[in-house]
Amino acid sequence: CQNGDKKGAYAEFQAALKASPKDVTALVQYAECLVKNGQADDAISEYKKAIEINPNSKIAQDGLSNLNKNRKQQ
Repeated sequence: CQNGDKKGAYAEFQAALKASPKDVTALVQYAECLVKNGQADDAISEYKKAIEINPNSKIAQDGLSNLNKNRKQQ
């Protein structure tokens, strides 16, 4: 996502998540990538998956909270 290759980044995240679907770190990173590319609804879904897997994941909780706050301000 950082080098501008959105499709390539998405493919990498999807491959990683297919191999390890319960990888909270990968889910959160994918959500962050989605946010950067204006796909907030999809990002919310990924943050929620991460929280479902690990309810104590502060980074997932914070990411979801920040995204929801930003959406309310718009």
